[in-house]
Amino acid sequence: MNEEVNYSIEKLNNAFNKLKEGVELSSTELEKDGVIQRFEFTFELLWKRLKIYLNYKGILAKTPRDCFQEAFKIDIFKSIGIWINFDTLHWGLGNFAKFPKG
Repeated sequence: MNEEVNYSIEKLNNAFNKLKEGVELSSTELEKDGVIQRFEFTFELLWKRLKIYLNYKGILAKTPRDCFQEAFKIDIFKSIGIWINFDTLHWGLGNFAKFPKG
């Protein structure tokens, strides 16, 4: 199971890096739409990877909400350093609407 957890974290890091790249480089409406899809994909990966990790730790969580609640209870975000990155990205996406029209 440890291999599955490591692989899951690697996939999530790759998706996050692609998302960050999209936020930094997009300028047209089509590119912005692509970034939104990358965000949705990355969020799906995050909660499903949390589910795998929590299961590995013996914690049952079935929904995204359950996964995040359990993750905060056991301080996962501090231990693997993901939340800081997503907090920074949230700021970037929040300012996304302020980009000049292409």
